[in-house]
Formats: sequence, C-alpha cells, structure tokens
Amino acid sequence: MEARYELYPLGERAVVIRWEGGITEAMQQRVTEAQRLLESGTLSAVQELVRAYRTITVFYDPLRLYREERQRMSLTGRVGAIAPSDSDQTGEPRSPYRIVCEWIRTRLREMEEPGAGSGKRGEGHERRLTVPVCFGGEHGPDLALIAEQAGMTSGQAIELYCSVEYIVHMIGFVPGFPYMGGLPQPLAAPRRSEPRLKVPAGSVGIAGVQTGIYPQAIPGGWQLIGRTPVRLFDAYQEPPALFRSGDRVLFQPIGAADFERLHREAEHGGKALLPSEEDRR
Repeated sequence: MEARYELYPLGERAVVIRWEGGITEAMQQRVTEAQRLLESGTLSAVQELVRAYRTITVFYDPLRLYREERQRMSLTGRVGAIAPSDSDQTGEPRSPYRIVCEWIRTRLREMEEPGAGSGKRGEGHERRLTVPVCFGGEHGPDLALIAEQAGMTSGQAIELYCSVEYIVHMIGFVPGFPYMGGLPQPLAAPRRSEPRLKVPAGSVGIAGVQTGIYPQAIPGGWQLIGRTPVRLFDAYQEPPALFRSGDRVLFQPIGAADFERLHREAEHGGKALLPSEEDRR
C-alpha cells in the first residue's frame, strides 16, 4: 500500500501523521491499517491515538520518553526500553518528538510490504450495524425539502437513503458523533444557514455529502431527516461511544410506534439496535 505521509508536532505532547489524498474509502482503509499497526506495537509512552479523515494524532508522555532515553544511554551492552536509531551517532539523547517519529516510521514501514492493504489485515475490526430510524415528521423536519431538491418524493428519498451502506470515517464534533460517507449524491445538501438551538439526541442529519447522528441534544446546523432511538454515547459504558471509525452502517426505516417503544427500551439500558448488529468488540 503506497502512500505518502508527513509528520509534524502538535505542541510538545503529540505528533500528527497526515496522508496525502482525498477523503475516499481507500484513504479510510489506509488510516485504519495504520492505526492497527500502531496499536499492535505501542510505544510505552504513547497515551492515545486519535484518528480523523486522513490523519492520526499520536499523544505521548514526553517526560517518560526522556527518562527512558536517558536510562538507555546509561546502560552498556543492553537494549533499553527504546531501541537506538541507526542514525543516532551524536551521543546525545534523542528528543521525545524524534523518538516518536522514528517509532511511527518503523511501524508504518510494514504498510509498504508486498500484500499490505490487500484487505486481509484487520478484517476482524470491521463491524456492520443496522440503525433504526423514524423518518420525516417531527423527527425529520428537513426531509421534504431535501426530497424536493432531489426531484423525488419523501418516500423515494427514504428508500434511496436506506439503500446504501455507509462507512464511519471519524468520530468528532461532540463525543460519539459519527461522520459517515457514502451518501447518494442526489441527497447531498448544505448545512442550514441558521443552526437550530437544540437538536434532539438521535437526530439523523445530512451536511454536504456526509450523514451523521447527533448523540446528545445540542445546537446544530445539519439538515434533519429522521431520528433513531439508539443511544450513541454513555459515559458509564466501556467503550462509551457506540460507533467507531471503520464501522459499516445500514439504516432501516421504522414507524412512530416502534420508535417510541425502542426509545423507552434504550432509556432503560437497551441498545435499540436491530438484531442484525454485530457484537461490540
């Protein structure tokens, strides 16, 4: 899997890996594979990996790296916690930033090997979730407008929206908010010129060529087409967010009565996802 990337610091505690290219499924797979490689060989001081469309930010503890580097240099004839670089000829301790960059390059070099990115790696990390949605009406006040702009009825717009599989590119904006690609082009719509002061939790929206779900009741400017009873974020669960990058998502329309029933179940601890969901791993 050939791909050019750059590394740059984000303050004194993080390194950003940014790949060249657009926001495509191939890019999503590339970032997913890179994340898998980094997680499978974690540096002792790495605290967290945060991914986006075409970046991964590696957060680390610089003081721990500095102490380990000093300890490595004080030992003679032993391999310390951090392997020395072939280019380390100065006799001076490497900076934490340099250590992390060298580790990243070593881990990502595996992506350049023959067969990398063939689809065999990381298949167990992919999940498919089916999300029930009550479309239109009070739950989807912008559905009719989006359908009209697409030259179809609301029913046709719902059918088109539910006919494709979406992919979660990243989690952001607020905790648990999934940014999903794969929206059919006829349904693409700009954000509202005036954001709503309060969007109900579970609202399904469209912004540009993306779709997403609001995990909490917050202000927002996406065009709302429906609402799901699924609870997307619970700080008392592990993991707290339902979705993760790389998930595949299908939407299935439900009626108002089913929405109310599933919503009550979710409030009492039920997932409200449809039976075709895969176990959260």
